[in-house]
Amino acid sequence: MSAKYPATTFFRGHYLEMAKAIEANDIPRLERLAQGQDLTLKGEKDMSLIWFAILHEKFDAISALIRLGVNPDTQIAEGLGSALDAAFMKHDDIRYLKAMLDGGLDPNYKRPDNYTLMLQRGVAGGLEHVKLLLSRGTRINDRDNIGGTALYKSINRIEPDIAAYLIEHGADFNAATVNGVTPAWAISESIKEMRPGNPIQLKFVGLRDLLIKKGAKWPPLPPLEVRDQMRARREGRRSQRTAALAMKPLRRDVLPIFFHCLYSP
Repeated sequence: MSAKYPATTFFRGHYLEMAKAIEANDIPRLERLAQGQDLTLKGEKDMSLIWFAILHEKFDAISALIRLGVNPDTQIAEGLGSALDAAFMKHDDIRYLKAMLDGGLDPNYKRPDNYTLMLQRGVAGGLEHVKLLLSRGTRINDRDNIGGTALYKSINRIEPDIAAYLIEHGADFNAATVNGVTPAWAISESIKEMRPGNPIQLKFVGLRDLLIKKGAKWPPLPPLEVRDQMRARREGRRSQRTAALAMKPLRRDVLPIFFHCLYSP
């Protein structure tokens, strides 16, 4: 692949020299040339330096570019997504993700919109990606903008092996989305919807048994009841805050003003 797409295909001038350093895997030279440069600029055919390193499978260069400040999630290639997306594209090929993490990518990185979490990306990439992220300190129970977790995503994607691994490593199977759907409920519904005896259905039955072993209430509560409980907890916290404010004593320097306002004609 790299022979078909040399640096001269995409870059000119100083950026061509950086791309040639990537081709040669000459990291000290790349780091020298990168000083004072905007490493996010694109050459021909929508190609950026980090995508060039990915194309050529230059993993040390990927690490170096991350170290030099490139955010792979903002390096977009039309039709492919971001360079960070590319780290999860090849099923269970963790070399790209490992290179980014080695370069200093936050294992708990998330977009400002909190739309997709790192571990949820890992689920899409395969079990080996999940294992790598957890080994690097990725939080297992972080939630996205609708309250979904990596465990919830693994169930929705019909990835029972990943779901089992997450449960064994402490994933919260009662973590509800904003709609009140818990992973336990999703597993229960999946078992009902699948053909009995199907290999995947049997794995979901195994997930059910694992949850029960871990102390899950079964059958799990339906979303409507979970939403009612969530609403009750919110109202309880609101009442506690109101009560705490009502009981908070007024400061001594405020009392004269308070009484003046209370009794003034």
